[in-house]
Amino acid sequence: MPDPAAALHALLVHGLVRPAGAHLPGRFTALQLVRLLHLRDRPPAAARAC
Repeated sequence: MPDPAAALHALLVHGLVRPAGAHLPGRFTALQLVRLLHLRDRPPAAARAC
């Protein structure tokens, strides 16, 4: 089973996610490019609902 902490660390090291800020400890945000690529590769909502 993949280790979530190791996966998060890899994303942080590669600059794909960043800490959300000091006011939100333990929260992270993805770069806009990562969000766009994720949405591009997902099937349409109607296909996911099945």
